[in-house]
Amino acid sequence: MSIVGRILAQRKANATHRELMEGIIAQLSGHFVHAKTGKIFVVMVGLTQAGKTTLVVKHPQLQYFARVNSTTVHQELNRRLGHWHGLSGYCDRRLDQRQRLERRIRLELLGMAFQSGRAVVEDSCNLNRDWRRRIIALANSYGYRTFIIWMDCSDHILIDRLVMAARFQRTRR
Repeated sequence: MSIVGRILAQRKANATHRELMEGIIAQLSGHFVHAKTGKIFVVMVGLTQAGKTTLVVKHPQLQYFARVNSTTVHQELNRRLGHWHGLSGYCDRRLDQRQRLERRIRLELLGMAFQSGRAVVEDSCNLNRDWRRRIIALANSYGYRTFIIWMDCSDHILIDRLVMAARFQRTRR
């Protein structure tokens, strides 16, 4: 492929990603208008199935915050692009692209929520320290006060939850 062909293909891919991102962001940010106002940012941190989402959904205040969640972003990406497990010839590069796209969408959603002055909870694993620094810096730039909730549970409980979640996923397919 010529260099011009590569550039045109990259521009087309970028336009497609932009269109995809805008659609997902529009859909997932729709509930922000009903969220509580206030410059509070809560960052949930913990392994998958540690109880982060359960806490947010059942908490008397957090349940009314604008919620940004990597799971819902992944679900939308899967719905629009096909489930990443089902891609033929799947490789690490595609997973990396999907992860970068998911993070860009989450960052845009956070920016929109901060701009609107809504109380925000980032309900994802957030295990990467650089990512946490980035989103906290973004919140700080809008004058938000940040709280980190680190969810931890015993290994046997975590393993039981992961096994149950895997069984549930298999029955849904």
